[in-house]
Order: sequence, then C-alpha cells, then structure tokens
Amino acid sequence: MTTPIAPPDWLQRPAVRAVAMAFAKAERPLRFVGGAVRDHLLGRPVGDIDAATTATPDETLALLSRARIKAVPTGLAHGTVTAVHEGATLEITTLRRDVATDGRHAVVAFTDDWKEDAARRDFTVNALYLAPDGTLYDYFGGRDDLARGVIRFIGEPSARIAEDYLRILRYFRFLATHGREPAEVTALAACESAALELLNLSGERIRQEMLKLLAASQPLAALEVMQGSGVLSVVTGHAFELARLTPLLAQEATLGQPPHPLVRLALLLRGAGQGEALAEAIARRWKLSTKEARLLQALVTQPLPAPLDAPAVRRLAYLHGPEWAGPLLQVAAAEQGMPPPTLAALWQETAGWVPPRLPVSGEDLKARGLGAGPALGKALRALEERWIASDFTLTRDALLATL
Repeated sequence: MTTPIAPPDWLQRPAVRAVAMAFAKAERPLRFVGGAVRDHLLGRPVGDIDAATTATPDETLALLSRARIKAVPTGLAHGTVTAVHEGATLEITTLRRDVATDGRHAVVAFTDDWKEDAARRDFTVNALYLAPDGTLYDYFGGRDDLARGVIRFIGEPSARIAEDYLRILRYFRFLATHGREPAEVTALAACESAALELLNLSGERIRQEMLKLLAASQPLAALEVMQGSGVLSVVTGHAFELARLTPLLAQEATLGQPPHPLVRLALLLRGAGQGEALAEAIARRWKLSTKEARLLQALVTQPLPAPLDAPAVRRLAYLHGPEWAGPLLQVAAAEQGMPPPTLAALWQETAGWVPPRLPVSGEDLKARGLGAGPALGKALRALEERWIASDFTLTRDALLATL
C-alpha cells in the first residue's frame, strides 16, 4: 500500500513547497493526489496540482494565512480551499466521504480516514496519494493498473456511476488518454445501462469531458467503444463514421500539431447527415462558448477548396483569418486524403503568411464616378474577388483598369 518513490521535480515549485511547509509547520498531514501523481508516474508533463488533508477547511484557511499564503474559499461545502502563491494555484481538499448522492451532486462529510477518501474517487488510477517525502499511498492497486493501462472503477461500476453520471464520460475519456487494455465488461455494461442519465447533466460538465476526450492523442479506439455502447449517440445525437478521423490523426502526427478537438468533431459532423443542424445542437447542448460555436459552424459549413494548394490556403487565411485557416486546412486535407508529407510541405510554404489589405477602396471607385450605395459595394467585391483569384498579385492600377 505504501511505496517510496523518487520525489518529483514539481515538489520544488514555489507554491507547492510553500504549502507543504505550511502544513508541516502546523503538524497537519498533506498529500498530493490525482492527476499530478498519476502523470508523474507515467513520465508525462504535470499541470495542475491538487492536494488532500485531514485538516478542516477552516484549519486550512488559518494555517495558510499564518504562512502568508493567499487562501480562497472556493468550495467550502465540499472542503476545498485554493492556495494562491507566486502566481500559481493549488487546490487543497479535506478528506471526505459521501453522505448522499443523486447522480449529479453529492452531500459530503469530512473524515480523517485516507482510505475512505480514496474509496469515493472514481478510478483506481485517480486514487494515488503522494506525501511530500516521496511516499506513495496506493489503496486500490492504482499503480499497477496505471502501468498496464487498465481503467478500473473503485468498487462496483454501476454503484459508482449512480453517484455521479458524469463518470460515464470520464471512463471513456480515461480509456482514450490512459487505457491500453480493452474496456472491462462490467464497466462497459454499467455505462451503457445508465447512458440516458447523461441527458440530465449540465452542458458545461459534458463539454469539459467531451473536449478532453476529443483532444486525446489517440481517441479512436475509445470513441469506437463509446459508440458501440450507445453513449456517444446520447451526448451528440448521432452515430458517426469514426474512420474519418484516421487521416486527420496521421496528419497531426506528421506535422507535430497538438490535437484540436473541434477540428476532429467537425470532420465527423461533415460526414453526417444534417451536419450543420447537429453542430448547432451540440453547441447548445454542450454550452460551447460563442467563439467555439462559431468555429465549429465554420468548419462544418464552409465550402473548402479542392484541390488544395498554396493559393487556396492563402485564400482561406485572407477570408477567415489565420486563426481559422489552419483548422479549415486540416479538415480539407483530411477529407481529400492529402498525404501528410504533402500537407507538411504546403503548411511550411504558407507558414507566416500575413493577409494583405485590398489595394483599392470605395473612395477610389467614387473618384471614378461610382456613387455610394449597393452598386459601389458590388463593384468593390468584384475587384476583391479578382485580386484574390490573382493570388493577391494584382496592383491597385491593374484592378482599377478592369472597371
């Protein structure tokens, strides 16, 4: 259950050190838990760091204050205090046990039993605790499961899912990000049985898990299992041709690009009937931000150039801006089956291109006798189209000569 390991480098981060010292000085135990411990054991980059303690929230607030560490009571009802120090944050939560759950919310009671706190977590790989001295506490075999790529619920899967139905999506997300073994039969059956309960969850919670799943480096196998269980259809309203993702995944690997979840989703939606309506429905259901919803709609509805070449890419960048041109290019290349090396060369050729300004203006047209109104706008748009078609090479005089 306890194993000494080499203390990770992130224990030396200023905020982590300051918090650990504050708890040590107050003689209250503190252990780091969850993603930071899990990713350290896998040799992956560690981002957010969470900790657990037997200290009550009030005690945590007091000892952080004495250590001159800013303490924010972000979730006192659930025992969470956020420590802010030197520009970094650290969430500290009092050990808990569930008193009552309804599949969405939980009423908790504080405890000083570490195993009891571990038992309320979702998966064995998330119930690993690390003390500041490098002692690893593993109550349910999470380290072995992590090494084998097994995603296993703590206890009976159906009971754990009934406590919080979001765990269905978390299960498939962890299959995508950490799983190497096939999904467990009992876990999959429990997810399938409770899938419709996802309709009662908030869109924000669904969005968070689905975008993380779609951003996994290799999500295809998990999505296939998810679709086979019927869960994917519940959260998206459709069944997809998942093989459409294969060329996109190859492109990302060749270009060394980070996965873009909305690009992947858009590619699936473009292969589905009524993709535009589905995109709108998903944006509403998942509570996508305005920016995310607009990008998804553009990726699904925009006619894409074929064949792709450098002028076509520059046209995309000019019409939609550099921020959208890259995602649109990815979708177009995946749909057209462009070989990754060809796409890499095209990407390199157009990298850093800055869209120029149209060299003529409405004032130029007025000077040539066109009055203000629809006719002027139509003429200006026609000149702009000629300029774009020339790959932005026509000069002001050349454009005006075509009037």
